[in-house]
Amino acid sequence: MIYTVYFNRDEIFGDRIGHEELEHYALVKYFSPLLRERGTLVRLVEHVKRQVDSISLVAECLGEKNIFISFSAPNADYLELNSGKLFIGSIYKRSKKYYSGQVKVASDSILRNGLQQSIAMVSTCPNSLLSIEDLHRDLPSIAIPPPLWDYYSKLNQELDISSSSLKTDGYVISNQLKGCRAKHIKNKIPLNRKLHSVSSAIKKGNLMLAIEYLFRRGLIYFEPTTLVTEGIVYTTIIGANNPFKSYKAIITAFGKAFKSTANVTLIIKMAGRVRKSQKRRMLKLLKSKTCNCSIIIINEHLSQLKYEQLIRATHFVINSSCTDEIGNSLLEFMSAGKPLISPPLSNHPSFSNENTFFMKKSDEYKASLEDQLLRSYKLVNDDPQAYYSMSKASAKSMSEYCSVKQVRPLFNEFLNQLDI
Repeated sequence: MIYTVYFNRDEIFGDRIGHEELEHYALVKYFSPLLRERGTLVRLVEHVKRQVDSISLVAECLGEKNIFISFSAPNADYLELNSGKLFIGSIYKRSKKYYSGQVKVASDSILRNGLQQSIAMVSTCPNSLLSIEDLHRDLPSIAIPPPLWDYYSKLNQELDISSSSLKTDGYVISNQLKGCRAKHIKNKIPLNRKLHSVSSAIKKGNLMLAIEYLFRRGLIYFEPTTLVTEGIVYTTIIGANNPFKSYKAIITAFGKAFKSTANVTLIIKMAGRVRKSQKRRMLKLLKSKTCNCSIIIINEHLSQLKYEQLIRATHFVINSSCTDEIGNSLLEFMSAGKPLISPPLSNHPSFSNENTFFMKKSDEYKASLEDQLLRSYKLVNDDPQAYYSMSKASAKSMSEYCSVKQVRPLFNEFLNQLDI
């Protein structure tokens, strides 16, 4: 069996960092080892249709099958291919709208046509199955979480509330900094480099990117900044364009709960490309808050090493979503033994009072979040052993939900039934 995937690493970690390719990369990373166990994994870097069709012809001559594994939702990967296609990702329906990858509004007709092209779909979120069935009732589908516990369980460590530091050279907004933001330097782009970038984008057929390069006036570099994470650290990962998550509500509740408390830190890691208008609103919001607690907003991609440092420094991870969809970041933090603060989650038995501080429904979100922040803070200070029990329960629940040991048999059985 031959499995082909599209993954251009240079594109993901280049100038265009922070787009939906990062979500695509995470799923490639977690599922590729399972695919390699089953057959030959071929990585494509460009001209997907041409290469997949060519590989399919070779596979046919060898008496093999070629299956294209798409880690993007059908609307983002609508291709007519001479091979079978398996989607691995998520589709979510809310208020009569479909969202691919939990974030982007997607046309139901394109999603439906994309699913009709495919052999089957593996949903990374259980609640996505209802949306998939609504779009294509006869499509074989199954809910399987990404097998990521094995990557992050090693980060689990003893409770430590002493201050630590986080170094960054990206765009950071924090009430620890003068003017609430990192200092920056703007350099002009040399003409030959600009022309090279424009030419490269045109060759790849990306006219919008070429135009962006053409009119880009300069590159902004930020001076290296060291941020101190004081005491108990709360972290949340928010997609910049995710309509179901609000950094404003979290900052407001956190600032109110810990207005007079110094040894507590909130870290908001923005995922995806953050627009200038969003950065201005964040800066304005943070300047308006007068509180002793530390609030840090990170608007840059973190390397794997820095991301792991962030997880180690964290004591609680906050789910700010008003939906039942669970992103990879929550599973990653909980695999490292970080208890969760979250609104109620239906159809998710892995999340219980043993590892989660549950908030009330969205109409009482801010007040409920404030209550749970104070409860969790009191728990660490008054009963460290109880925190340790929650931490242990978090890691254990993830080992039983999203470890390779749990995911591999489900994944293999499903693909065996499809004879792929």
